[in-house]
Amino acid sequence: MKISCFSKYFSSNFHIQCCILLIFFSAFPASRCDIVMTQSPATLSVTPGDRVSLSCRASQSISDYLHWYQQKSHESPRLLIKYASQSISGIPSRFSGSGSGSDFTLSINSVEPEDVGVYYCQNGHSFPPTMMQTIAKTSRKAEVRGWDASAVSGAASPFFSVSQMQPGVSLQKYVD
Repeated sequence: MKISCFSKYFSSNFHIQCCILLIFFSAFPASRCDIVMTQSPATLSVTPGDRVSLSCRASQSISDYLHWYQQKSHESPRLLIKYASQSISGIPSRFSGSGSGSDFTLSINSVEPEDVGVYYCQNGHSFPPTMMQTIAKTSRKAEVRGWDASAVSGAASPFFSVSQMQPGVSLQKYVD
């Protein structure tokens, strides 16, 4: 079926608006906006040197449109992995990503103290993007906590918590 925005019955201004709306709705169909991201396990305790795996699941297939970010205290988020498994220049090789469709994993091989931060998986398939975040804390011990955080903003310090969290979500202060 061929759709045309041009008609002898409408002004040229209407034609342009019609075309813009068709392009917008073609690029962002409603079904893409309903993707829910979840993370598991909810809590994982690790020590430096351990291999850490953070899981991210989409409620429907997003192909490989999954990006992983790390945000350290008082810093902007940093892209770790793009398109599920593509490494980023300058990111240590201990970070790797895998998965496709709806199941994804960020692995940190031999976690180090500087890996402290907030980890986000981003669904890049829908608009607006859906974010999930996981806290990773490392000293002599480390604690990784995760939750569905599509509307969360904030940062974490090594021994504190995340601000502006969704109602009903809490992260306890880390105690050595």
